[in-house]
Amino acid sequence: MPLSLYLDDCADDDALIALLRRSGHEVNTPRLAETAGASDIEHLDYAARNRQTLLTKDPTDFLELHTDWQAAHRRIRESCSFTKREK
Repeated sequence: MPLSLYLDDCADDDALIALLRRSGHEVNTPRLAETAGASDIEHLDYAARNRQTLLTKDPTDFLELHTDWQAAHRRIRESCSFTKREK
């Protein structure tokens, strides 16, 4: 099953991109998305908004961001669910 991938700045490598595309995956990069040099949270947000899996060579930077991002979105979902129940 092909994946829709977004590579962050540190994973944006022509050889890797070629390998992933030959394997049938859709690959988006900061160069294509015009997000080169963006912060880690901006890369994570971009990937999420575009329903792409973020691929990085530096996962440690994203562990805390991912946890924080999930917690923030969980609060949004809970808030929406609470609002719907009240109606």
